[in-house]
Amino acid sequence: MKKIVLLFATLGVCLLSAAQEHLKFKNIPIDGPKKSFITSLQQNDFHLIQDSDAGASLRGRLTGKVVNIFVMPNSEGDVSRVAATFDAPDNWMALRLDFYTLLRSLAFKYGEPKELVQEFQLPFSDGDGRELEALQRGKGRWYARFTTEEGTIHQMIANNPMTQQPSITLLYEDAVNCLRQDEINSQDL
Repeated sequence: MKKIVLLFATLGVCLLSAAQEHLKFKNIPIDGPKKSFITSLQQNDFHLIQDSDAGASLRGRLTGKVVNIFVMPNSEGDVSRVAATFDAPDNWMALRLDFYTLLRSLAFKYGEPKELVQEFQLPFSDGDGRELEALQRGKGRWYARFTTEEGTIHQMIANNPMTQQPSITLLYEDAVNCLRQDEINSQDL
């Protein structure tokens, strides 16, 4: 009897997952093989920089600004996450304006963020002229999280590991494919 109940529960989860829409990036569902997703991005004027089993890097434009994209597959090779890191502006006012512009656009599309944090830790504060230094030192947190049935979008200002300059990153996580990865991982635990 337990096996029958478990079978129906598993079948129900699979049917719900199959019926659920996928989160989209540039109107491309975050789903399917990494290679197909890359091809779709290339058709949207993104240029492939590097491709490996861990993911693929591309460069193009998002909201009119230059951005580096990193496409992350789950262990089955299906795309589950997409990160977009914008080129870092050279001053805090430009970075802050870009953050708020993206925040407003994301809120227009997905509704108000479920979480919004905009703070600096002492001895730093907004308006002291040392905001970029604070962010480089990890003494500032500018973050927003948007949640939908299809997935989660994280917007943050973080230190870009390539340039060591604070820049904006958007991380799109597809609910269905991330859940599938959690299921796969749980089998190993």
